[in-house]
Amino acid sequence: MILLIACFLSEPRIKIVKKASGYLCAQPPYYWPYYKNRKWFLFKGWVIKYRFIVFVGIVILVILSGCGRAVLSEKQPKTKAKVESVTRAKAVYYVSPHGSDKANGRSIDAAWRTLNHAIEKTGAGGGEIRVLPGTYSEHLEIDKAGRRRPLKIIGFKGRPVMEGRKRLAIGFWLTNSKNVTVENFEFRNFTDIGIGADSCKNITFRNLIIHNNGFKVQLKDWELEGYGIHIDGIKGYLIEGNKVYRNGPRPKDWPDRILGTGIDTFGSRDGIIRNNKSYENIGGGILVEDSRDIIVEKNEVYKNDLDATRDYWWDGGIWLDGGKNVVIRDNNFHDNIGPGILISDEDKQKPSGYVLKNNISKNNYFGVYIWNFGVNHWPKKSIIYQLNNDFTGNKVQNIIIHAWDYDPKTLKVGNIF
Repeated sequence: MILLIACFLSEPRIKIVKKASGYLCAQPPYYWPYYKNRKWFLFKGWVIKYRFIVFVGIVILVILSGCGRAVLSEKQPKTKAKVESVTRAKAVYYVSPHGSDKANGRSIDAAWRTLNHAIEKTGAGGGEIRVLPGTYSEHLEIDKAGRRRPLKIIGFKGRPVMEGRKRLAIGFWLTNSKNVTVENFEFRNFTDIGIGADSCKNITFRNLIIHNNGFKVQLKDWELEGYGIHIDGIKGYLIEGNKVYRNGPRPKDWPDRILGTGIDTFGSRDGIIRNNKSYENIGGGILVEDSRDIIVEKNEVYKNDLDATRDYWWDGGIWLDGGKNVVIRDNNFHDNIGPGILISDEDKQKPSGYVLKNNISKNNYFGVYIWNFGVNHWPKKSIIYQLNNDFTGNKVQNIIIHAWDYDPKTLKVGNIF
């Protein structure tokens, strides 16, 4: 650019021609290929008159901007590296069964002892809490966490165990939080729920083992039934890669709390339930109720006890009820005591946008059970669209579609409608 300006200012052959409009035109010779047949060189007379001053000003600005960039290029990386190292140091904390809550939590050797203390210290500020292997018998209530920066609570160098000792109601409970990830833990022996959340945004439960929870509900005013995972009112969630088994009331609790659920989701949106195993639960494997924009994919759901005929109904390997735009695809539902897939409009909300695609539902009592949509055949495709599913090889019936509610007189195992 400087060379171009220099050429323009120093070229003696430039002719100044006055146009009819009153402008002066700098007309370059024919051998200037950059400007031939172009109209760039239309300037007012004063620009050409004071061209030397303009040239000097441009040169000074270019030099100063180059110096500025040189200064920044030298100093910025050092500043950035310093900021990143400080951020990492502040964000990572450790918890160990051999730690102390009087320590600073910044290293394995200075780890804290309890998760409650770790949450109290980090909370809304976020960061990463690394929990070393061992057994932790505590109830963790996480409120308003991850608001300034995402919070990760992960099992580190192994899988820590959250132990309810058959007396604590809940392992982890998140509320009014966002951007929280819980990963690589085991939850067992909590009377009501292994892990759960309500009124949160962007929650991830990944690579968890959750078993023998929800067997004797204590929080009866919550209207719970006993769950491995329970979420309510979540916007944006990922439940992925978990093993959820043997959750729910033992023995079955009649009549108030009948069956539990392995993975229970209610009133939520923008969620993914993926690559989980939910099995041998007293109640459903997966529940998606009154939710929208949900994907349930690549899960294996089997050997769940879904028989609630004493109270005239069935649970499902997966039970889908209410809401809209729920996709169930590439799952395997097998060997369940009841329907592999149960779809209903229990409260007559007129749901739509259900998709069943590439699922296998075999060796259950029923392959798929649909009720309360007002028809005795598949509902309209805008309500339930199904493609390439395998509902064959079930013990009682492969497909049942009942227009309205259950008929107690005919609801008996082996004699369904």
